[in-house]
Amino acid sequence: MPWGLLKEKLWGVSSGNERLQWLHAIFSENTRSGAFGVETINYAEEEFGSEIKSLTDGRGVDMVVDHIGEATWEESLKSLAKGGRIVTCGATTGPNPGAGLNRMFWNQLSVIGSTMATPEQAEEALSLVWDGTFEPAIREVLPMSEAARAHEIIEEREGFGKVVVVPDSEL
Repeated sequence: MPWGLLKEKLWGVSSGNERLQWLHAIFSENTRSGAFGVETINYAEEEFGSEIKSLTDGRGVDMVVDHIGEATWEESLKSLAKGGRIVTCGATTGPNPGAGLNRMFWNQLSVIGSTMATPEQAEEALSLVWDGTFEPAIREVLPMSEAARAHEIIEEREGFGKVVVVPDSEL
């Protein structure tokens, strides 16, 4: 789900309405009233780069965090303001998008690659899960004997949340 940010406004982009509803719910529960506005765009239904440009009176957003890769790269670049930054931290739909070099140099864009975290940062983040501060979104828990079904859920991009596979003996 690519994210676009402009001052105190956030745009979430996804190809699934369930994911977009989740985004609204998360921001409703976890932000001070009025502290952050959030809008969502279904990229399977419209070109989000043009829509974001329209919603920002032609300006675009300051930063995009793109977890998807090939399928959203061009629109992510289109949605950026002059001097904007795109952080790429995933290539779920493919590792080789068109580079968009002309858009990058003309609009003076910065591309930043990011991995998940250092082992220490991952440990710190997980401590917040273990102590109950954060609750991961889990779509489904399946026994190992249904691993093929788990792969289908992921490949078909059904619903929202992680798919967890555990040994049959634990269910």
